[in-house]
Amino acid sequence: MRYDSNMNKVINDLIKDIKATAKPSIISIVAAEQLLGDMVYRIHNEGKNASGGQIAATYSTEPIYVSLTGFIRQTNGKGKKMRGRGKYSDSPTFKNGKPRKSRYFNLGYKEFQQEQTGNTDVNLVLTGQLQNDLAIARTGSDWGLSFGDYGLEIYKGLENHYNAIIWFPTKEERENMIVAIEDYIAKKINK
Repeated sequence: MRYDSNMNKVINDLIKDIKATAKPSIISIVAAEQLLGDMVYRIHNEGKNASGGQIAATYSTEPIYVSLTGFIRQTNGKGKKMRGRGKYSDSPTFKNGKPRKSRYFNLGYKEFQQEQTGNTDVNLVLTGQLQNDLAIARTGSDWGLSFGDYGLEIYKGLENHYNAIIWFPTKEERENMIVAIEDYIAKKINK
């Protein structure tokens, strides 16, 4: 076998390109961007936990009162202003004439979600604030996903409430990160 110096140069140049391209911080950003998109879609669009099953079969149907200040939509589907309502009366005022400051939902949070978002599937979206709070964040010299102050207080409580691991990558999401990294490196090398 004959030694080909041109082939050796090509291989060495390729190794240099890979080393220059595959910096851990850049690779972790690529992986985090892929994971963020996949997780947000799985959790907040499909309503699935990290095992691939539904987060929960349904929202709670235990009757509740919700403060009118907690409504994201201030009107119903027909343009009428949302009004207070009691357990035994649809009147927006008490017998003494004072306005009700909350609304009773006989079918619980499920009914509230239906009225506010039109959705009864558990997808952990009401205002979108939790979904938007999950973001790419620096962890030392690398990058990963993290919640801001809002989500940090909520996500563990939701996992406990639904007795499910939700914010953890699925096998498919981990595989998608690898593909995203491979694609990134291939594009950088083939410039």
